[in-house]
Order: sequence, then structure tokens, then C-alpha cells
Amino acid sequence: MKVFLDTNVLIAAFATRGLCADVLRLGATDHELLIGAPVLVAVPAILVTTLRMPAPARNKVLQLLLRFVQVRATKTPITLGIDKRRDRQGDP
Repeated sequence: MKVFLDTNVLIAAFATRGLCADVLRLGATDHELLIGAPVLVAVPAILVTTLRMPAPARNKVLQLLLRFVQVRATKTPITLGIDKRRDRQGDP
């Protein structure tokens, strides 16, 4: 199974022990992790600015993510087939 982890889940996984850390651990061992290029850029920056993680630890996190994660980037926007003109209450 492919598992996408967003920035919030990854930051929480490295900041504390708990559900997000467990999800990252299971994803890395039992599934195929996916991450977008913007997330891969944001995580180290947040680890430094918000968590004040020292550079050596931040580099280890980045190396870990690069080891287990496939970075998917696309130049073409993905269309979801959602009509933005529809009313939020479901009226056409």
C-alpha cells in the first residue's frame, strides 16, 4: 500500500512519541511511503524554526526521509473533477 504523509504528520512523528511516530514507523517498514517535494523542503525548515532541532539531527531526519520516501513531482496539475462553481450546500 502507498502511504502519503503530510508535513504535520512528519513533524509530529519527529517531535513526539505517539500516533504519528507509529504511522511513520509502520509506513516505513510495511508500506511504500510517498512525499511531495514541497513537504520534503518544509519538514527540515520547520524542524529548525519551530522545534529548534540542531543541524546534525535535522540532517539525520532528512537522510531518513530520503531513504524511505519516493518524491513525486508533477508539472501538470491533477484534476479532481470538482466543480468549484457549485454551492457548498450541494445545490447545482
